[in-house]
Amino acid sequence: YPMDKSLVKVRPGVNVVYTIRVYNEGEADAYVEEVRDNIPEGLEYVENSDINKAYRWQVKDGQVVTDYLSEKVNPDKKLTAFNKETGEIDSEEVKIEFKVVGEKAEVIKNIAEITGDDGSDIDSTPNNNKEDEDDQDYDNIIPAEYDLALKKFLSAVEGQEINPSRMQTPDTTPLQNGEKDANYPMDKSLVKVRPGVNVVYTIRVYNEGEVDAYVEEVRDNIPEGLEYVENSDINKAYRWQVKDGQVVTDYLSEKVNPDKKLTAFNKETGEIDSEEVKIEFKVVGEKAEVIKNIAEITGDDGSDIDSTPNNNKEDEDDQDYDNIIPSVYDLALQKFITKVNDKDIDTRIPMLSTDENGKITYNHTNDPLVVANQSVITYTIRVYNEGIESAYVEEVKDNIPAGLVFLPDHETNKTYGWKLYDANGNEVQNVEDAKYIRTTYLSKAESEARGEDNELKPYDKALGISDKNPDFRDVKVAFLVDQSKLESLERKIKNIAEITDDNGDDIDSTPDNDKDGEDDIDDEEIELKYFDLSLVKYISKVIINEDGVTKEITTGHNGTENPEPVVKVEINRKKLDKTSVTFIYTIKVTNEGEIEGYAKEIEDRIPEGLEFYQEDNPQWKITSEGKVTTDALANRLLQPGESATVDIALRWKKSDSNLGMKINTAEITKDENPYGTPDIDSTPNNNKDGEDDQDTAPVVLSVSTGYESTYIILTISIATILSAGSYMIMKFVL
Repeated sequence: YPMDKSLVKVRPGVNVVYTIRVYNEGEADAYVEEVRDNIPEGLEYVENSDINKAYRWQVKDGQVVTDYLSEKVNPDKKLTAFNKETGEIDSEEVKIEFKVVGEKAEVIKNIAEITGDDGSDIDSTPNNNKEDEDDQDYDNIIPAEYDLALKKFLSAVEGQEINPSRMQTPDTTPLQNGEKDANYPMDKSLVKVRPGVNVVYTIRVYNEGEVDAYVEEVRDNIPEGLEYVENSDINKAYRWQVKDGQVVTDYLSEKVNPDKKLTAFNKETGEIDSEEVKIEFKVVGEKAEVIKNIAEITGDDGSDIDSTPNNNKEDEDDQDYDNIIPSVYDLALQKFITKVNDKDIDTRIPMLSTDENGKITYNHTNDPLVVANQSVITYTIRVYNEGIESAYVEEVKDNIPAGLVFLPDHETNKTYGWKLYDANGNEVQNVEDAKYIRTTYLSKAESEARGEDNELKPYDKALGISDKNPDFRDVKVAFLVDQSKLESLERKIKNIAEITDDNGDDIDSTPDNDKDGEDDIDDEEIELKYFDLSLVKYISKVIINEDGVTKEITTGHNGTENPEPVVKVEINRKKLDKTSVTFIYTIKVTNEGEIEGYAKEIEDRIPEGLEFYQEDNPQWKITSEGKVTTDALANRLLQPGESATVDIALRWKKSDSNLGMKINTAEITKDENPYGTPDIDSTPNNNKDGEDDQDTAPVVLSVSTGYESTYIILTISIATILSAGSYMIMKFVL
């Protein structure tokens, strides 16, 4: 019996029909009473099959049997004895239908056997399941590999085909060598596309499998940055329909285009069949962020060996993508202080961080830098290229706020070619007339003239090329801090820089529009250290001499008392002529500010009834105006928080009419610091009550009729002394 017993490849999921034919090799007529077919793993008996019903197959003990050829059922199916003279041999047959459910490439051996006859066979026994007997036979199939692979690539931009194609001829050698996948040489580099234009993708499906196939449905996602073009002729031609926020097409299905059948891969020749669809989108993304467009087979007519339709798994070969990026021109400016006088500052330089799409954040402190008056501040203005187009910064502007003075002769400013402009944009020569400064130092023309490469390269990370930060270029500018130029006591000075001209169309900012919030403008702020000397005056000692006997009485005051107690001295009326009183005043100057400084001169304003004697006060002198001043602290540099004191002694003029309260006032009349910074809350030598560089110390003198020297402390109402205020009074009775 010449038979082809080679393995037949059958696509999983389809039905197969076997024919079981019985021949009569004997010398007597015969009937086949029963035939059995096993149900091997990988095949499923089709209960509702018309074939199986017609041939009377019945399930029995996990197998199937039929009596279709029996004498009882079909007496006309008698097998005539073999005609030895003519060589004619009679036969009858049954058919049986199964569904292929096996998916592994493993042989499915389906065996049939005569399990009942009407004689005694000379060389086989019915239903003994012996493969070497001729009443049993088989045929083998193997599930064929159903394998579709999808590839997607950008094929046209603005109506122009990309040439050469980003998809080259597949290399099918691996498939011929028994590997699972072909090699598909594709250009997956990021393509720059100008926002607003249309792009066309080609989605191509290859048949890597061993059986013919159809693609029932393909889906394309609509990523952020792309807009599906409803009225596109391409999209209409390829039957794309919007579904759940994505688009699908049945263009390659058997129902729509039966001629789009994908022929099985030819392992001998290496030929691989493919069909394709195209889809058109509009680029609406305006950020330099990758737009990944994914397509997937969402329906086929088989069971793919290495992928599952519509499961959205990127590692399966029924899904693919191509990437584009909006061709964005995008410059960003950052401004920060890099030097104060000769000291470099490296704590304010922006630290860049980027996310997976290349979005940049500039991390740096926003706290003002505290500086002293008369400091020279050097600012760095740095321009980054966040876009994927190369760029030049044609001009940068910097404002001149109150409190900063542009230094035209400073080497930095000369190097970077800053020019002065007034509020109306006219170039001027005098610093006093300038409101802004501008420089074209980074422009293409000037950089070429200097032989410098000032072209800002595209942002590599956005292109997926490397992890480098954006390319940047710097200009610097130096200003002098001059607190006298401030119109108020405001200590913060904000300096603003902006790109005023470039060589492209920036995606998120407009040059020279002074608009806060755009990334081509930035500011840096300084805060002036303040200078603040305070003065307090208090009586630290009283010296009383009565009739040759001297008493020194320490008050215990230190200037922190609030209110300051009034010192009262009572003089024995009977010894008035023989009594002298000297008050020792302590003047304490404290640096309450943030920078060091000097109290260069202190003035004491002596009230009527008290006298100044030079011999008592070697550190003091009387000026030509009759004032009493001292420079005892002139060379004492007071650091922030430090204090220094100087004493002054004043005597009481003896007179029974020179009694009552005497208020002595002292004030800082000259101060100084290395930065020329004025005191934040007082003005020297203006004799203004309430400022903290001036203070008073009260004393009260009175007479008593006491008989002996006594010393008591007594608190009395100030109403007995003054018309307003309240004081504690320390009373010394002699």
